[in-house]
Amino acid sequence: MSHFFDRLRLFKRVQGTFSNGHGIVTHEDRQWEDAYRTAASARW
Repeated sequence: MSHFFDRLRLFKRVQGTFSNGHGIVTHEDRQWEDAYRTAASARW
């Protein structure tokens, strides 16, 4: 259910922009990236 509520708040998470407004800055949990990199490095 938490994922559902995160999706509802999608547009309220924007904290700032960069690159003349073409990118957005959010403060979301990025732990999945660390897990992905660890798994990817283990494969090679």
